[in-house]
Amino acid sequence: LDKMIMALWVPAIFNFLLIPLVGAADVFWVGRMGDVQALAAQGAADRVFSSAFWTISFLPALVTPLVAKAAAAKDNEAVQRLIGESIFVAVIVGAVGMLLITQLPGTVLGVSGILPGTKIYDLASPYIF
Repeated sequence: LDKMIMALWVPAIFNFLLIPLVGAADVFWVGRMGDVQALAAQGAADRVFSSAFWTISFLPALVTPLVAKAAAAKDNEAVQRLIGESIFVAVIVGAVGMLLITQLPGTVLGVSGILPGTKIYDLASPYIF
């Protein structure tokens, strides 16, 4: 059982480390440009993607124990229902997030403190599309 847990744990940890590592790589390369406004824009856009990731990542943490409990009880109907419900919630949350990011970029970037009409906004908005 411990080997099975470790086999699942290691990829899960790498999955959660991926977003901060991508952000760090972005900061490294954009920082080499020497433009502090571009770096600020990249940081704001990175916050948007990071927030979207962490908003969605709650779902597996909630659903996995419920699915495991139903699977252990050999309740296939409950397993199918729970997985179906989680896919539905993920699609709804993802669609709302996509609409917010694509239709209201000023509002989304405004949460990061970036106001429309500024150079930082002009640099950050293409990054989130």
